[in-house]
Amino acid sequence: MDYEKKYKEALERAKFLKKYLSPEFIRFVDELFPELQESEDEKIRKILINLVESNGTACYINKIHKDKIFAWLEKQGEQKPIFDFKAKDWYVSKVDGKIHNIYHSVDKVEPKFKVGNWIVDKSGLVQQVLDFRGGIYTCTYNSFTTDCESNYHLWTIQDAKDGDVLQLGNVTAIFKKFIGNKKCYCYCSVWDGKFEIPTQSDSYGCYIATPATKEQRDLLEKAMTDAGYTFDFEKKELKKITAPKSDADDKIEPKFKVGDWVVRKDGGIFCSGYKFTQICKIDDKERYLCDNDFWVKKEDIRLWTIEDAKDGDVLISSFGNPFIYNAYFDSVYVGAYCAIGLNDEFIITDGQPYYYFWTAKFTVRPATEKEIELLFNNMKEAGYKWDSDKKELIKL
Repeated sequence: MDYEKKYKEALERAKFLKKYLSPEFIRFVDELFPELQESEDEKIRKILINLVESNGTACYINKIHKDKIFAWLEKQGEQKPIFDFKAKDWYVSKVDGKIHNIYHSVDKVEPKFKVGNWIVDKSGLVQQVLDFRGGIYTCTYNSFTTDCESNYHLWTIQDAKDGDVLQLGNVTAIFKKFIGNKKCYCYCSVWDGKFEIPTQSDSYGCYIATPATKEQRDLLEKAMTDAGYTFDFEKKELKKITAPKSDADDKIEPKFKVGDWVVRKDGGIFCSGYKFTQICKIDDKERYLCDNDFWVKKEDIRLWTIEDAKDGDVLISSFGNPFIYNAYFDSVYVGAYCAIGLNDEFIITDGQPYYYFWTAKFTVRPATEKEIELLFNNMKEAGYKWDSDKKELIKL
């Protein structure tokens, strides 16, 4: 496709349409085609024409006929297109010496470097080629033309310096030393999010090696920080992070939490008359409020276990179903005389482990007063009552 021809055609159409557009659209066209922008001279010329036209019916102004004045002013309008020579999208062609838009270049310049290449100048500055248009390289830190290509060379592993962050294939690493045979030593690395500190004898392959991008450097730094390390680029040392001590470090986590069931270590009873109770509150001195009116210290209590349960106690399964414990348990299961089933039905278990999958010993706990009342109401509706002395169900 002849881009130069297409561009000229578009330019002519824009020039024609500009005569009929509102000021807002004229500004838009001028941004697209800088050639059509009015110069300051053209604006002054139009002002002078308006002044001459507004001079009434007189044919002469200072003894000069209006027609001659108009002819001279019209001649001043025969000016060359105005280009924004400072705009990065325009350049002077080496082929025909004319001004061209970089998107419609007539120059066929074969660049020495490609977009994405890492290059080094004579001072040792390493940067990446971000763009190449109209014979101009745009890089990380500066721009230069093809005339200056000899001042740069492609980056290789030999250009790496101690402490540089490199991308070695899929591994981002802090470079230490090149040891030849496409291998090098590194201080540390990250691969697939995993931070690694190599031993002194561990080497890295550098068959595919480039300087790391900012994103890759950030990922390495994050993985390093998460692992508890930082790198001193001046001293070339990997250091363990020593976090400053905070008030949170001095705070001791409570041994028990609200809702835990506990017993007294001395075997005594709580205010409720039971040998076990539930923790209701914890204060800042790590005292525990039990039975809502009895404060105890952590040294005086311990967690309730199935060994603390007595024959005939009402316990709760991991599914929240109450059952009467029959003093049987093995390494896994707990036995029951009766229970409320998963569908709220009353079930007599004849002393066998009942529904072992929800009465496993490690998941049961004592029942609350409401849960005990629920079990006995369900039992009564089923036509039974519980003899706590004989530990048996009686038919009503």
